[in-house]
Formats: sequence, C-alpha cells, structure tokens
Amino acid sequence: MSDNTIEGAKQFRGKLSVMLLSAAIFFSGCGQTEEPVSQKLPSVTDYSREVSSIRSSETAEETTALSADSQTVSAGDAASRQTEADTSAETVPSETEPPEISTTAQPSETEVKTSSSSAETSVPDLTELAETHSEISAVPSETVSTIKLETECSVPAASAPAADTTYDSEFFSSDLFIGDSISTGYSLYGFLADKNVYAKVGLNPSTVLTKSVSTCYGEIGISTMLSYTMPKRVYIMLGSNGIQWLSVGNMLQSTDTLVDLIKETCPDSEVVIISVPPVTAGYDSTVEDVDVMAKINEYNTSLKSYCTANGMLFVDAASILKDETGYFNSTYAESDGMHFKSSAYKTLLSKIQADVTEFEEANAPAETDAVTETDASEEVQTETEAETEAASQSETKPAPETFMTLPEKTEKSK
Repeated sequence: MSDNTIEGAKQFRGKLSVMLLSAAIFFSGCGQTEEPVSQKLPSVTDYSREVSSIRSSETAEETTALSADSQTVSAGDAASRQTEADTSAETVPSETEPPEISTTAQPSETEVKTSSSSAETSVPDLTELAETHSEISAVPSETVSTIKLETECSVPAASAPAADTTYDSEFFSSDLFIGDSISTGYSLYGFLADKNVYAKVGLNPSTVLTKSVSTCYGEIGISTMLSYTMPKRVYIMLGSNGIQWLSVGNMLQSTDTLVDLIKETCPDSEVVIISVPPVTAGYDSTVEDVDVMAKINEYNTSLKSYCTANGMLFVDAASILKDETGYFNSTYAESDGMHFKSSAYKTLLSKIQADVTEFEEANAPAETDAVTETDASEEVQTETEAETEAASQSETKPAPETFMTLPEKTEKSK
C-alpha cells in the first residue's frame, strides 16, 4: 500500500472515533440541552384563569357596596373580561416558542382604576329615569304654575317690621334732644354727638325744669344748655318715668312750661314734641294698679292736641314701635320691656327726619309769600319816588308858552 493510502486511512479512523465519541456522549445525557423557556413560564391558560379569579373576587366586593344598577354594569364588565380571557386562552402558542401574553388579558393600572371609578359613579337605571320623565311630562302646565305660586306665597313674613331706618346724622347736627334714660342712648350708641343730647336717668316733665344734667359742657341746667347750644330744633321726649304716678294734666302743664322756656331762651328754635314710647305687655303686667300702656296712649293723645293747637310738630313714635297687639315690639325692646335696642333708635330718627322735613316744607310757602310782598312794596316805593322826582323837575322848568312870547315882546320894544 502506498503512503497516501495509509495516511487517508488514519484520517478516516480519527474522524470515525470523534463521531462515535460524540454519539456516545449525546445518548448518555451528559450533553443534555437546557429546558425550553416555555416550560418555566406559566401557561397562558393558567394566567388567564388566575386573572379571571382575581377579577371575580373584586367584582363580588364591589357588588356589595354598589346599587342594583351598578351591579348590572359590573356583571356586564366581568362577563366581557371573562370572554376576553377565554379568547386569550384559546390562542396558546406552542411549547417550543416563548409564550406571548395578550395585552387584553392584563389591563393596565390606569384602566383598572378607570373601570372601578366608572362602576362607583354609574348613572341611575335608565328605566327609572324614563318613568320619572314620564311622570313629569304628564303634569299639566297649569298645575306647575299653581304649585310655583303656592310655594312663593307660602314664604313666612319677616318678624321684624318693614320700617325705614335711613337717616342723616348731619340733619340733626344743630338740634337738641331732651329726654330721660331712653334718650341717653342717642349718644351712648353713637347715633348723635354729645352736644346734641340733654338727657338723664329718671328725668320727667317736671324734674327737667329743676335738675341739672351732666353734659359735654359740664353739670348744667336746661336753660344753660339752651343758651350754650342755641339749637335749630329742640325735641322733647319725656313722660316714661312719670307716667305711673303723675297725672296726665300735671305732665302736660310741665311740658307747656318747658316749651315756654325754650321759646324765651331760643326764640328762633323750632320745638318738636315726640310721643312717649310704648312698653311691652310683660312690663305692663308687673305694674300694679296702673294700666301703663293705656295711660301712655291717653297722654300721647293730649300731646298731639296740644301741638295742633300751638302749631307745633308732633312725632308719633309709638305708632312705629308698637306691634299688632298695641305694645312695644320685641324687635325694638330691650329685655326690661321699656328701653330701646339700637335698631329702635335708627327707626325713630328716620321717622323724625321724615316728619320734620315734611312739616317744614309744608310751612315754607308762607315764608315765600312774605318775601314776595316785601319785594312788591319796595318796587311800589321806588316807582313813587321816581314819579315825585320827575314832578319836581318839571316844576322848575319855564312853561313853553312863556318861552314863546318873549321874542314878541322884544320886537315891540324895538
């Protein structure tokens, strides 16, 4: 045999040995390959079943809290998801390929939250809405209008009286209020300045003439206060303290004396009488042997007649402070049944300003007529003086006839 043949036989035996060794190793298991990835991952079917189980439990919990309408929506949603899971289970890939998890089988966190939120805020049943709409549509339009009117008219009226509370503090800046403890509230509550109030606890129509009062000018009497202030208007509201023991005639006599004193001290001042304020029924019941409210009404009637006879303004404060029973309205009254709440002062000042303005306007034309008559007399006097002057000038001039005859006499003399 040649060398080439021997060499070729050696190479063949070597290759054959390698092939036999490889085959032996392969069949003995020493070179076993790694298990496919598909065997380590859960199957799509198992995953879909697990997801469906979780969703079924969540749906059961939501069903407990939601209404019947929400249960219907959740059941439909769960059925839809189960169908999607079953569809995914049917499309199982072969074990030799890596499993592809369907996106429909595992919704995102956002989708899960959105689905839960939709279930919680589900709308009412469409059937109930339809029935409600039918009932509303069946109501005649006339009935609806009637119901609306009845509702508007059934609103209860406000407990507080609808009185005007607007006033101008500047309107009273040159005036003086004379009164008792009730009138002290004008300045204490800040509605008027101290210089505009002359009032003291316990003052009545008689004692106001003799007692002194603490004012911004010191402890002085009424005459001194009048001379210091020289008010444009003087308001008198006295009688609440004396109404229980003083007679109506006695109080009226004292009031007349006070009015004379004001006119003597301040002849240009306008005097205004304000009625005695009312008291509550509770206050009246605590006073024995005297019907306080009845006596207040009697005295106020006398004051009104007195003002009418003397051409003075009478402000009926009691009429706006009473309630429907004829007693002091609890809206304005303090707990003692006689003194004022702040709202009462606003209402009373508004009433006074309105009445005074009306009274002064009604008396204004008489003053205008007097001015007109004065102007007319002055014009007549001027005309008379002019005529007199013209007459005197005409007397000093020569008569026309005398002037014309002078030349004739001169010619004759020549």
